[in-house]
Amino acid sequence: MLCPFLSESQVRSCRLASVRKLIPHAAPAAERCSTPRYTECLAYRDHPHAEPGGVDACPYLQESLMQFCSAAPVTRFVPWSEASMLKCGSGAFRYCDLYLEVTEASSHRTPAGPEDSLPAPAALLYSGNHMWLDRAEDGLCHVGIDALFSRLLGPVERVDFLTLPGGPASGRRQPSVVLRAGGRDWQVVFPCAMNVTACNLMLRTEPERLAADPYGRGWMFAGTDVDAPGLMNGAEAARWMQTDARRLNEFVQQRSGACADGGMIEAGLLAALRREDALVLFNDVLSPGAGATRCRAAGDVRPGDKK
Repeated sequence: MLCPFLSESQVRSCRLASVRKLIPHAAPAAERCSTPRYTECLAYRDHPHAEPGGVDACPYLQESLMQFCSAAPVTRFVPWSEASMLKCGSGAFRYCDLYLEVTEASSHRTPAGPEDSLPAPAALLYSGNHMWLDRAEDGLCHVGIDALFSRLLGPVERVDFLTLPGGPASGRRQPSVVLRAGGRDWQVVFPCAMNVTACNLMLRTEPERLAADPYGRGWMFAGTDVDAPGLMNGAEAARWMQTDARRLNEFVQQRSGACADGGMIEAGLLAALRREDALVLFNDVLSPGAGATRCRAAGDVRPGDKK
């Protein structure tokens, strides 16, 4: 799977130059390397090449196939053989900031709906603790929090990744991160194991992405080899998310004594509640234990419900 903005071009360069300058083959031939005037080049004079007469181009001029992003404001050439190592050459391009900016919408972003709506893009899978999984055709997966989780947190102030790619603890793990919102720290764990290959380090400097675009720029982890049985699809998750929203309204009503109007829960609810109530709510709905229960039961068992 390749980014639609990934393009190819033959480029020329000089093997003698101390700084490699790449010239697209289709560009006007303003340099002398590809003309008989190459003999005027000081670099060639310092390194004469034994070639028969009649050569029309410098023997040190080499050509190679490069790839580049046609959407980028500055062209950066990458050797064709190394393109697969970048986002451009894998399913990760869908979470590239430039791709999202140019297309103005990710494939997982839903049209604006009523204020009381909680979008659950149908292309994603969802864990029981309100996290999503996106699996590309090449097997690369991305993980983040869903719209309800984001709304409960409100504005996120800091993101600390507990699971990083590589290191002595590399291998299939449950990716974990600590989010600070409303002055409180919440440990968020994706309940299904995966081999983490990347973290969205932009969240360290721009944690507001989690609230602004939880299904796009707010992704948290990328990885492979995900063991994800029992995750919910988009249609099921949309119904389940609305059900949990109603349950949360009932919870707030019981704890506060106020009469809920049945509308959408307030953004940043975890910070607005007393710490004890916030912990109960988090453990019941958003904790990795709740997620593991729902993963096994494919969404049929609700945390706190009596069997």
